[in-house]
Amino acid sequence: MKRLWLKFMPGKLRNQFFVAFLILIILPTSILQIYQFLKIEWLMESSINELNANYLEGLARTAEDLKRNVLKSMLMLEKNKNISSMLREPERYDLVERKVEFDNRFETMRSFVASGSSYVYFMIADMHGNLYTSFSPGASVTYQNIVYSREFADLRNTENAYQWIVHENRLEGKSSNAFMLSLFSVAADDEGKPYGMVRISIDYQQWLTSSAKEYSSGQKFFIVDGADRVIASAGPGTNDIAPGIAKKLTLERTKGHMIDKKTASIYNVQYIADTDWFLISRFPLDMFFGDLEAIRKQVVTTSLIIAASFALVTFLISSSVTKPLRILEKKMTLMAKNNLKVKLPEDRHKGEILALNQSFNRMVGDMDKLIHQLKHEERQKEAIHFQMLLNQMNPHFLLNTLNTIKWIAVDQQSTQIYEISLSLGKLLEACLNSEVELVYLKDEIELVKAYVLIQKYRHSDLFDVKYDIDKGADYVLVPKLCLQPLVENAIQHGFSHMEHGGMIHIRISADGQTLNIEVEDNGIGAAVAETASNRKRKGIGIANIRTRLQLLFKQEARFEWSQSFNGTLVKMTFPMLVSVPYTEGGDSHVEAVDRGR
Repeated sequence: MKRLWLKFMPGKLRNQFFVAFLILIILPTSILQIYQFLKIEWLMESSINELNANYLEGLARTAEDLKRNVLKSMLMLEKNKNISSMLREPERYDLVERKVEFDNRFETMRSFVASGSSYVYFMIADMHGNLYTSFSPGASVTYQNIVYSREFADLRNTENAYQWIVHENRLEGKSSNAFMLSLFSVAADDEGKPYGMVRISIDYQQWLTSSAKEYSSGQKFFIVDGADRVIASAGPGTNDIAPGIAKKLTLERTKGHMIDKKTASIYNVQYIADTDWFLISRFPLDMFFGDLEAIRKQVVTTSLIIAASFALVTFLISSSVTKPLRILEKKMTLMAKNNLKVKLPEDRHKGEILALNQSFNRMVGDMDKLIHQLKHEERQKEAIHFQMLLNQMNPHFLLNTLNTIKWIAVDQQSTQIYEISLSLGKLLEACLNSEVELVYLKDEIELVKAYVLIQKYRHSDLFDVKYDIDKGADYVLVPKLCLQPLVENAIQHGFSHMEHGGMIHIRISADGQTLNIEVEDNGIGAAVAETASNRKRKGIGIANIRTRLQLLFKQEARFEWSQSFNGTLVKMTFPMLVSVPYTEGGDSHVEAVDRGR
């Protein structure tokens, strides 16, 4: 026995103590208490479940009997000779005579459906404009509203003689429920010609309230439709019900009930197939489970005492290993001072301390390798940064060269070369400034004008540009170089193959918190330009703008491009950001500016 015990016990002392304590004390005690608690809870659950199931079955039978009696009363009304004759030939009878006959028949039918049933309403209409009701009709209960209602229209389009329909409650002052369950029927003669329409409505809220009194013993009843909506309730308590409870209860049919911990209630369900309704009862657990709360507290108290005892014993045992840990702490401090060159001896200890020293030494070795790797990666980053600085020299060289050409043009009084160099220099400076993504609208317009100046010289004033910009929009922030690709696209695809001049119209307006930009040309259109051009490389300007708008403004930006043989229209919309710079001596300062966001 001893050998078997040693064979299955772990090697470390801490684990041996924990396993022994778990097997001999905690596990048996916990199993015994849980078993007793669950047994009592199961017995009480079974009793409540059986009681609620019987109640729901009784309510379901009552509902089925009610619908069956309503159907029978409808058939009796249609087969009654006096009623049938009055519906077919109302002119043969006096109005008072007809009203008395129908009132007596309605009263008889109400008693037949359910004794004292104030929740059943009868309505009969003939084909001659007469409407008979078992109640005083409101303003909306008219012959036209009843006969030409959507429910009767749907019934006439089917081959059914009658059908049950859940519809809106139109009986003002008769019932506060929003919906009613009604039986609709069209009475016809032997030749199939209709001579009357019958509607018998049931206020299922009043029915549930009246019927639940016979079965209630503290629980609340609900009627839930197929869309998981509570359409009627009766009994004490709130109308709150766990979401999706009907479907959950349907899946738990084998168990017959379900407990909701959030509402501390037990639920039962009875499905009514022909209306796709769920009849649900909610029984509060605290009515019968009050004693279980005391047992639960006792279990928690016992568990806490056991846990405290276990913590105390563990603390006493762990104190025997604190001395080696203090040594380890001193070695770690020394290791940090000596640049990871310290190691713990592995030949003086055994068991857990030996394993700890070995793990420490491996950790020190791994950290030393990691530091060397990080230093190597840092040197690589510095080399890449140096190469990037070298790559920036070429664009700066081009800019300096342009400045030289510009001053030569000034000396030689060459206005065209000077203006082209000045405009190209602005564009190069904008491209070199990679740290700025958003610029003022006025600066973006200046870049567009610089680009247009160069293109006009190139194309011999083949086109003109019109600017229509809202006043006060100079300091609206826009993505840098968002207009130049659109203007370039209009020139390349709109005017490069035209013999006559064209017009590019740039419209910029503010709409509340949104900035709208439109670039429109009257060129030949991108479709014709692509056919006439031999260009093989696909342009990237439009795609670049789309990507940058998405990165800057996410889903708040829109980019639309419509084209035809009569020109192209590009629309951009994104949030308006305003940043007016500080003006010394003026009213414009950061704190007083609405930034538009």
